[in-house]
Amino acid sequence: MMPEVSQVHIDTALTNVSVAYRNRDYIADDVAPPIAVRKQSDKYFVYDPEREFMRATPDARAPGAEANEVDFALSTDSYFCEDHALEAAIPDEERENADPPLQPDVDRAELLADKIALNREIALHTLLSTGTGINTHSLDPLEWWSLPDSDPLAHLRAAANVVFSSVQRRPNVAVFPYAVFDVLRNHPRIVERLGGRHLAVLRFQHPGTGVGDRNQLAQPGHVAGLGHVQLVQHHDVGKFELLGQQLLDHGR
Repeated sequence: MMPEVSQVHIDTALTNVSVAYRNRDYIADDVAPPIAVRKQSDKYFVYDPEREFMRATPDARAPGAEANEVDFALSTDSYFCEDHALEAAIPDEERENADPPLQPDVDRAELLADKIALNREIALHTLLSTGTGINTHSLDPLEWWSLPDSDPLAHLRAAANVVFSSVQRRPNVAVFPYAVFDVLRNHPRIVERLGGRHLAVLRFQHPGTGVGDRNQLAQPGHVAGLGHVQLVQHHDVGKFELLGQQLLDHGR
């Protein structure tokens, strides 16, 4: 009598395959890079809050006359770093009995790191969408970029000019939810501006352009006359759905 197939093999967990759902496309640290500090709270200097550096001053001087004296103001502001922490318990029994490829310590560390990163992502979105000093430009439904006759490049130029007129600096980052990015990369005006090429991957070796996708964020350039720009696509449409109808401008 031959043994059954089920008797010659005992099912075990695969060591080279597992299934997990994680978001590896967080962008908060790219949009607002963290700065290391020594103290939880402290002050920092703010140079020239009145922007004297950007104001013209007559410099003509008659023989023997004193030159016009100029200077700038200096002020301070403060910061406070809130504590953020989560914990996860690992029973001794789980650690001692876990089959490979399970690694309870590593798995919990990755879970906690992902949750803290997600909270930072949400906090930055809240700051950019509700914080003071943020210029917003709402689009009329007839101007939504999903319409083929809309002009997203004109909207972006207008929004960039608002920032420039305020701080004399061109905005260099634009954040879009993936649904908006998907519309933009196939928009007729953008395809035409890029010589008929679609934005299959958001970076080009096209003269006068240079936009980077999430994995190529370090390649700035000039896009369609908008100035120094990076385009960041984000895959969490729900979290950034507000940006689909509002173009947020923030000078950096």
